[in-house]
Amino acid sequence: TRLMADNTTQTIQYVQFENSPSLDELQDEITVMAWVLPGKQKGMADILAKGDFIVLQQTGQSLSFFAGGWGQGSCDVPLPKDWENKWHHIAGVCISKVFTIYINGLKAGSFEVDRTVNLSSRLRWVMGGNEEFPDQRYYNGKINGFKVFAAALNADEIEEEMLPME
Repeated sequence: TRLMADNTTQTIQYVQFENSPSLDELQDEITVMAWVLPGKQKGMADILAKGDFIVLQQTGQSLSFFAGGWGQGSCDVPLPKDWENKWHHIAGVCISKVFTIYINGLKAGSFEVDRTVNLSSRLRWVMGGNEEFPDQRYYNGKINGFKVFAAALNADEIEEEMLPME
C-alpha cells in the first residue's frame, strides 16, 4: 500500500524486471506486446514501460506508444468501445522512426518522428507502472503474455504471437 500524490492510499501491484543486455542494448527496432484486461483508469496509466523511454500507456480514451524518449512524439489511437473489462491484445512497434500500434492484431495507427530512434536504455521494464514515476501512472487491470522483441514484427508475426487467452 502506498501514499499517492493526492494523499490517498492505494494498493499497487506491478512487476519490475531486472536489467539485462538483451532488454537494454537495443538498436532502432522493437516490438512490445501483451494481453490486457483493463479496468477503470485514474488519469495516465502505464501498461508497459521502460522508464519514460519506451511506453505503452492509456490516457483517457486513447492508447499511446512512444520509444526513444518521451519528447520525440507518440502514436496515439482511440480505444475500442468495449475496452474496459474485456481482454485485448496490444502491441507497440518501432522501426527506425515509425511507431505503430496494433490492437487485437489489427493496425490501429502509425506516427513518424523526425529522426531514427536509439532504443538502448538502462531503465528497467515495468508491467503496470513506471520506474521513473514510482508514485503515479499505475495501471488498473490485468496483464498477461508480456513479450519484448528486438525486432519490428509485422501484422502477421504479431498475430502468430497472440496466444489464445483461456
